[in-house]
Amino acid sequence: MTQLTVTPKHSPVIVFDEDCRLQESMVNCLAMDGFEASGASSPEDFFRELELHPDLLAVINVDTAAYDGLDMIGFVRKKSDARIIALTTSSSPSHRLACIKAGADVCLLKPVNFMLLSASVGVLLLGNGRDETMLDINQFVS
Repeated sequence: MTQLTVTPKHSPVIVFDEDCRLQESMVNCLAMDGFEASGASSPEDFFRELELHPDLLAVINVDTAAYDGLDMIGFVRKKSDARIIALTTSSSPSHRLACIKAGADVCLLKPVNFMLLSASVGVLLLGNGRDETMLDINQFVS
């Protein structure tokens, strides 16, 4: 049987969370899985990175005291082609729906399951790069 070969688009991933230790853990996890990941320690750093890489994938904690995460997601959605993963501590369906309505592609619950985060990043990056995906047709034709 022939293997399926998939080559995802390599867009940078920026993780924005005011919990520096969690942010560093997410960046390390994504980097170990082969993603170009970095953290932003302030909204200014995050938006500077967004200007440089409008096609990035953003991981944004929406439950912070320093800024309104839903407004940030809405701004990112309006100003770029970035894919967005929202992180929230609320398991309330209405709050998670608010994240999606604000513009998040995916909403994950905190504490973050790193395997699920990495898989979500992979799916979102692959989805954006479908024209670069290579499928071996022999897998489907026998």
